[in-house]
Amino acid sequence: MTLKHILLFAWMLCLGCFLINKNAFQNHTANPSIFRLGYSNLVFQEIDPKDGNAALLVYAQQLEKQLAKKKGIQISLKAKIYYSLDEVREDLSQKNVDLFSVPTDQYFELKHEFNLEPCLAVVSYDNIYTQYVIIASAKSSIKKVGDLKGKTFSIPTNYRDTFAEKWLSVLLYRNKFKDLESCFSSVKYIKNESNAVYNIFFDKTDCAIVRKSVFNTLVELNPQLKKSIVEVESSPEFVTNVLAYLKDSPHSRLPLVIQESAGLHLSKEGKSILEIFKSSRVETITEADLQSTKLIIDEFNSIKTKRNK
Repeated sequence: MTLKHILLFAWMLCLGCFLINKNAFQNHTANPSIFRLGYSNLVFQEIDPKDGNAALLVYAQQLEKQLAKKKGIQISLKAKIYYSLDEVREDLSQKNVDLFSVPTDQYFELKHEFNLEPCLAVVSYDNIYTQYVIIASAKSSIKKVGDLKGKTFSIPTNYRDTFAEKWLSVLLYRNKFKDLESCFSSVKYIKNESNAVYNIFFDKTDCAIVRKSVFNTLVELNPQLKKSIVEVESSPEFVTNVLAYLKDSPHSRLPLVIQESAGLHLSKEGKSILEIFKSSRVETITEADLQSTKLIIDEFNSIKTKRNK
């Protein structure tokens, strides 16, 4: 990230903090409508947490501005980052969050306890869905999942304990491998997806897991990769992060905030905010859009239960 970007984020953070403090004072004196946005820190895997925090503050400011300009509604939005599932659970139980974003596997875990409804998902690489792919060196003669036995394997560090690792565990279990350690000779967690791809290219590892969209982009930039690396297995399409709310939410402005969030990309300011989240827009979704994701989560939990017996 350039110095220009760092300074810009610092300015946004200061401005956001000023506005939040100002709103807090107004809330105390005039009691305007307060709307609480919550985000799991896990949805910021690709960006620095400080940048994510600054972006959230500006995101809240932009929604306030749009609602005031287009609807004539004065609303104070407060943004909060959650660092554990227990924090989300606590605020949901107290109805202290109106709209929140979490990984989809966490959404389904919370759904068992609370009356939740999904409503929005961010669009990356022009798609709300994410696909993962197992890739391998063309020199390794790996043609199918069963051929992974005894190979060296790389996983991006930000995949640890995420849905990507859950899908990988299910895939290996279906192919008679108990876990990662019983399949591969070594498993390395490395810096990012690009490194995972180029580690194969430079013969530092035999195979890896990355997002298919990332792999395709790298192949477009460097056609030599297509000759050196093969796709072994592709996942179904998953919604990996979701924005949701309590169905019995007491906040009357919830539908308007959801509507304005879905239209954030229509303004220049909104586009700039979405770029920080590495997204082009936000789309509305329903429970039906999450079914392929839920199937893997249910299968993973079933496998986990069998292992613990």
